[in-house]
Amino acid sequence: MTQDKYYKPMEEYANTFYQLPTVLFTNPKYKNMSNDAKVAYALLKDRFNYSVRNHWIDKEDNIYFIFTNDELMNLLSTGNKKVVKIKKELEQVELLEQKRMGVNQPNRLYLLRPEVTATDVYLQANAETLDNSGSVKTTLPKTLDNSGSVKTTLPDTATNQNAETLDNSGSVKTTRNLYNTNNLDTNRYNIDTQKLDF
Repeated sequence: MTQDKYYKPMEEYANTFYQLPTVLFTNPKYKNMSNDAKVAYALLKDRFNYSVRNHWIDKEDNIYFIFTNDELMNLLSTGNKKVVKIKKELEQVELLEQKRMGVNQPNRLYLLRPEVTATDVYLQANAETLDNSGSVKTTLPKTLDNSGSVKTTLPDTATNQNAETLDNSGSVKTTRNLYNTNNLDTNRYNIDTQKLDF
């Protein structure tokens, strides 16, 4: 077995990610947030695991965390004024709540769940089915003349209304049966239809 197939500790550490909720980009309430505030939300959300391990849970069973401005300044590579602005922005859209704990004690930060509407669900569901790779996989011209090499042809839902203009003379890898295969040719049984009493 080659050495390349094994996982290495440094690779696993490099493959850790912050989770950024899609709703922050689809819901109008959050669309105008700065990207810094969205990234800060992901950083704060990542702190939940640390809070649970440290039993930072209040009397109402809500998770809180302590994340000083200095820590945020360090992670975001920005100054104190910018961190204060980011926190206020998160508070304005009701994604963060700060509770003062007293003199010389850091605030308790409560991260709040974003609002998700039916529109957000619809947009996210449709985004998952879209191919966002930038390359077009299958295109059909308006004349339906597919004379080249075709990887995928018309779907089952297509009708045969333009059957006369179809020219599928190229090589086809995947095709669908578009037409009814019931053969209505009465002459195949040598029946003289003129003698039949209709």
